Amino acid sequence: MTHLPVSLPYLRPHPACSFAFLHTSPWKLDPNKKAVVEKAVDGLKEKKNKVAPSEREEQSVVQPKPSLAARAKEVALHYFNGFRLLVLDVRVAIRLLLKTMQGQTLTRRERKLFRRTVADMFRIVPFSVFIIIPFMEFLLPVYVYFFPNALPSTFQSSSSKADRKKKELKVKLQMAKFLQGTVEEMAVTGRRNKKEAVQEFAKFFEKIRDSGQQASTSDLIRFSKLFEDELTLDNLSTPTLKALCRLLLLQPIGSSNFLRFQLRMKLRQLMTDDKMIQKEGVESLTVAELQAASQARGMRALGMPADRLRSQLSQWLELHLRHQVPSSLLLLSRALYLPDDVPNMLQATLSTLPQPIVEEAGVRVADSSGETVDNKTRLEVIRQQETLIKEEAAEKQKEREELEAAAAPTESMEDSAPVVHTTVATPTPPEEVLDSISAAELRDLNEAVASLKGERQLEEEIQELKEEREEYREDVAELAEESQEAQEALMESKASVRLGKRVEDLISQVDSTLWQLEKDIVSGEGQDLSSAQPNSEQVIPCEELEQALTRLKETSGEAKVRSLVSVLDPDHDGNINIREIAEVVESLAQEDTDIQPQHIALIKHLIEREAEENSPTSQS
Repeated sequence: MTHLPVSLPYLRPHPACSFAFLHTSPWKLDPNKKAVVEKAVDGLKEKKNKVAPSEREEQSVVQPKPSLAARAKEVALHYFNGFRLLVLDVRVAIRLLLKTMQGQTLTRRERKLFRRTVADMFRIVPFSVFIIIPFMEFLLPVYVYFFPNALPSTFQSSSSKADRKKKELKVKLQMAKFLQGTVEEMAVTGRRNKKEAVQEFAKFFEKIRDSGQQASTSDLIRFSKLFEDELTLDNLSTPTLKALCRLLLLQPIGSSNFLRFQLRMKLRQLMTDDKMIQKEGVESLTVAELQAASQARGMRALGMPADRLRSQLSQWLELHLRHQVPSSLLLLSRALYLPDDVPNMLQATLSTLPQPIVEEAGVRVADSSGETVDNKTRLEVIRQQETLIKEEAAEKQKEREELEAAAAPTESMEDSAPVVHTTVATPTPPEEVLDSISAAELRDLNEAVASLKGERQLEEEIQELKEEREEYREDVAELAEESQEAQEALMESKASVRLGKRVEDLISQVDSTLWQLEKDIVSGEGQDLSSAQPNSEQVIPCEELEQALTRLKETSGEAKVRSLVSVLDPDHDGNINIREIAEVVESLAQEDTDIQPQHIALIKHLIEREAEENSPTSQS
């Protein structure tokens, strides 16, 4: 169990990083997160298995059309709210883009809001893809020339032509990754303007909240899937987050961002453990292991018979893995304390969820079903996220003021102390004991690791982006197949198609530019960076990482640098495997919170276990 100091260093704006964290890889933050197209495919499969063709024909009852005046009023409100939504999207997107161009790092919530607003803009005005993207590509050289400090310092060297090419290449690659993430988050569309799934979702919550009627178990499980861990945790209040931390035996101390970070990591651990237990079988666990597993999931463990322990753990696995009920919702409901009353506990939890969570879940229902949702609801969701961003900024400002107030008496005592002049030899600074690692220092570590990977870092990012595009195309093909079989007119939206073509063009341009850079290096026309390249095993001495960190602005002091590097070298052999730590540091750098040194080892172990579980040999 890890502990967090009560006082945390405030998060400082990072002047040398902007586009580097504009894109967030969903797998690194949540490997179980699905794109909108994947959710649409899952929904079609579930509907096909649940409803027979004859029943589907009976359900397709023609609803009476509203009057002409009612339809005219609805259309007028739709376009009025759509215009308001577009204005809000443009305002928010410009504000976040300007913040990025000034060299400031967007928070986790701001990155998500930026992607949402850009996706809304392309969804409302699909033709804007042909205007915005070429304009951004045209401004890239201008951006690199006038805002050189907005790029990571590892891309600022003395070489002029090759350095400028690398800067443009890096920005273009980050833009392509951001746009691909936007494509994956954009809604699928249908040929018919319908609201069946949205209305069904609204009626379900009206039923369990207002009327108090008992919903069916199948409906409870089906709608529980919509409240993913990310959606639930990002919108819970701080007291609720602290209660969940106490339930899971985590320290309920620190900022709301840190509490969410702890819970996300814990839920990822539970998912990996659940898959392993399911593979080995609940019956193979000893009583001590059953107690530990139950306690880790917030269930009663001590003083309970082995049969009861196995029963409640089996029920957790059934709901979490088979029915895909999010673990955050299971923990909130405490449903497994009463195995015979799970539906009532789930219904009670769903009925008491905050309204912003329900509204955002409704928007996701519309996105994955190809249906339209009231633009007023989208407006409220964006405004709620803006409010949460302001609250997080105020929380950070308060932490900063508390730290400054706590440091003021210490500084005054040091100033009043008598000065004794002595002549001594300057010793080597001892290694500093780290209590915590700030978010700015994590970004420095990530930047330093990226600089040591050199050109290979760009190659890996391009390859990763190509794989994302290939997986997305496979999902779209599966969507078309399932849509035809389920007699549903779902397809990829026009904006997604147009934006996807632009992403492929950017990938082709980046590939061509990188190939030319490598050719220049080989021919001696560009700067030879072979000395900065890691060896074939990507194992480097700790001194190289220390030198890279020393060149950065946020991390200062030899003792501090050595302490940061020593955390990445647990066996203290003086060498670091860049490939192993790169993904760990990048994941932590995107969390936008201060952490403890122990978390690095925990995340490293978690990523290794997730990779092992997702490997073909493990799945077979």
